[in-house]
Amino acid sequence: MGSLVFVLFLTTGYFLGSMDFGLKDYSVKRERIIMGTVVEILIRNMPQDVAHNAINKAFAEFERIDNLFSTYKKESGVSELNSDLEKATVDSEIYFILKTCDEITKSTNGAFDAATGNIVDVWNFSSTQPQIPDSKILSEAVDNSGWINVELSDSNYVIKKKRIRFNFGAIAKGYAVDKAAFVLVNLGINDFLINAGGEIKTSGKNWKVGIQHPRRPTELIKSLLIEDYSVATSGDYEQYFELTGKRYHHILNPKTGYPARDIQSVTIVAKDNFVADAYATGVFVLGKDKGLALIESIESIEGMIITESDEIIKSSGFNKYVWR
Repeated sequence: MGSLVFVLFLTTGYFLGSMDFGLKDYSVKRERIIMGTVVEILIRNMPQDVAHNAINKAFAEFERIDNLFSTYKKESGVSELNSDLEKATVDSEIYFILKTCDEITKSTNGAFDAATGNIVDVWNFSSTQPQIPDSKILSEAVDNSGWINVELSDSNYVIKKKRIRFNFGAIAKGYAVDKAAFVLVNLGINDFLINAGGEIKTSGKNWKVGIQHPRRPTELIKSLLIEDYSVATSGDYEQYFELTGKRYHHILNPKTGYPARDIQSVTIVAKDNFVADAYATGVFVLGKDKGLALIESIESIEGMIITESDEIIKSSGFNKYVWR
């Protein structure tokens, strides 16, 4: 799940949003709203006409992935999967993500769970006036959620054991970033950065990504040097409301239906953005101790956790990405 991080160009002092890219120059930078967030693509060291053409094709790939995974588009592949059908044959890409979710759900002991669309719908954080759902309605949503009710078989076949609904908000955006990057590379573009609301993938050298403090938006906790790699941050400041001094955010514990506690933000560095995206959510839900243990158990990822008390916890290999 991406973070609503601020983008700061260190060399110019230009303040855009929520992560920070140290750039000296770039050929083309463009942005577009896709998948409910601002998608930025920056290309360096290419003729402008070539860069613009490549960015157009990368944006088109984002749109294609959105048409597969959107829960707001009635004709999307996921909307069809979320219909009353108990059994369905799905698109090969949706099946790939389902298989990936199956693996990550198991490795996080259910802290990451994409079969929680009913819970997400009950909270309705996209509303202009979100509120705490009725406990009975929320309990029913939890009962009709959970990966334990999903069975995957060969030939892209999915069986739903209850009236579950899928929500791939914690992995689909990262997958779109990876697919758009694949498009650029196939076009011969090898020096670029893609930022989809905090889900970031780079190709080339000297891309610097600043991690925002979750409570002080203009303050950077760390700046990372990310080269041919991905970084994703999940934070409780992305979508939330406050009631009687308590923050209710969109990173929900699948087992309780309520917002996960103990952590303000999680940053994961990995080769693939969809992996970083999903594990950022899973670690957040697990909490600082179990979350750190999970990161340390997976050789291919590193991470940084900021707790509710502002404690900064880093995995043993995280510092190799720290620029300052």
